[in-house]
Order: sequence, then C-alpha cells, then structure tokens
Amino acid sequence: MKIVLENTIFLPNFAVLKQALVINKKNSNFVAMKNVLLLVLLAALFGSDIVAQQLYQENPPVLIKKEGEGGIILHSDGIGVNYRRMKNVTANTKRFWDFDAVTMNHPKEMSTINPAIPDAKSYIYGKLNNAFFLRMGVGREKIMYEKEERNGIQVRYNFSGGLNMCVTKPIYIEVYTQENPGGDLQKFDAVNPQSPDVIIGKASFTYGMDELAFHPGLYYKMGVSFQQSNENLNFYVLETGFVLDAFPNKIPIMVQADNNKFFLSFYINIMLGKRWHND
Repeated sequence: MKIVLENTIFLPNFAVLKQALVINKKNSNFVAMKNVLLLVLLAALFGSDIVAQQLYQENPPVLIKKEGEGGIILHSDGIGVNYRRMKNVTANTKRFWDFDAVTMNHPKEMSTINPAIPDAKSYIYGKLNNAFFLRMGVGREKIMYEKEERNGIQVRYNFSGGLNMCVTKPIYIEVYTQENPGGDLQKFDAVNPQSPDVIIGKASFTYGMDELAFHPGLYYKMGVSFQQSNENLNFYVLETGFVLDAFPNKIPIMVQADNNKFFLSFYINIMLGKRWHND
C-alpha cells in the first residue's frame, strides 16, 4: 500500500512495525509506539484524501455549455407557456434568452350564465377584450446550492427583463333581440353595456381575430428554481417567482372596472430541460 503525503511516497513495512510492538510491550516505551502507529494511520488516511483530490483535479467534470428548458406557467392571473435558451458563462452562472406567452385576466372577472334563456352559454359580463402577453428578454441565472448526489436537488435563482407585447382581441357576445331571437353578434358597449337579461352567452373565439390591437411595453421577472435530474443531460425544473409587466397606457380588458397599465403576478413554472455539448 502506498501512502501519499504532500507529494512524498512512503512504503511502510508492517512486519517491522509488528515486531517493534512485540518488543516494546516489554518496556515502558509501548505507549510511545502506539502513538507512532496512530500517526502512521492518520498519514495513510490523509494521503488517500490527497490522492482523491489529485484524481478529481486531473479528471474534472466536463462543462456542458448549452441548455434549453420549457414548460407550463401557472400564474395568479392566467396561464401560459415558456422557453429558455441558456449558455454557461462560468461553472455557476448562465446567461439566457427568455420567451413567455401568457393570458392575462382582470381580477374582477366573474363567469356567469343567463338562467332565463334555454341553452345559454357562460360568459364574463363586462369583458371587452382577451389579453395576451408576449415577453422576450435576456437574463442571468446563478446556482445558490449545488446538488451533492446524482439525483439531488440544485437550487438556482434568476432574473430577466425585456420587451413585452400585449395583444388584445375583442370579445363578441350573442344578444337576444326581437329581430333575431337566436342571437345577434355584438361587442360589449363601453358606454351603454347590454343588460344581462338579454345576453345568451359568449360567441366563438374566432370572432374579432381581424381586430387585434397591439400594446408595447416592458417586463421584469425574478424567480427561484429547483432542478432535479436522473440523467446527466435531462432534467426537471420547478420554479416560482414574480413578474412585473408595465405599459405606457392602460390595457382595456373590462368595461365597468378599473383597467391597469401595471400588472404584478406570481407564478409557478413546471419545465423539462436538456443539456448538450458545444457543436
């Protein structure tokens, strides 16, 4: 057995040590010999640690520089999907492109149905537009806690920001009239809203697709993620955090409620990811 201690190699002769122990049992130096033997054992343990450290330094893990992850976003005012494309800056820091597409609801929305009309459909009274936020930005991610085992959990935090485009689409409702009991297609009247008694329900989503409006803005997002991987290249991510969306003007979502130009939402993001080496 070889003992490595600060780049010096010792080859202990255990037969000699055994003989020394037998001889020294008969004299008062036996305790001193036990101390020497203890020092030799400690040197062996210390030397094995040095060898392991040298092996790790000589064979470090390969740094996989590229990473992609995407999944579903559940937030306090809607739902959506996202994708990130990452690249390592250092072993513990990543830079990434961030893409989100989410729906944004008004906190005063409430689904209802007209019980006086047979086959009535649900709708949200006073809702003018569906709102969709399309975010594209850049960000950085840093490892807070490194997993120690192959199936361990890695904790990371990230922040990102960039451009935000809100797309609004008018909502059409079917309204009962004497001329057309089957229902006329109308938008909510912002000045004189239709009575709930004559509303049959919400019309098809396709109505209003030719009346889209675009509202440019900005966003900022911060989150903490928990990454778990069973294999070296595939992994799962659970992330939670908040997003602030900001626009120069109020987004017209509801008729009889205050609309906002700032939206603060909290989210949970469930993602699948994959790493790969540089091409």
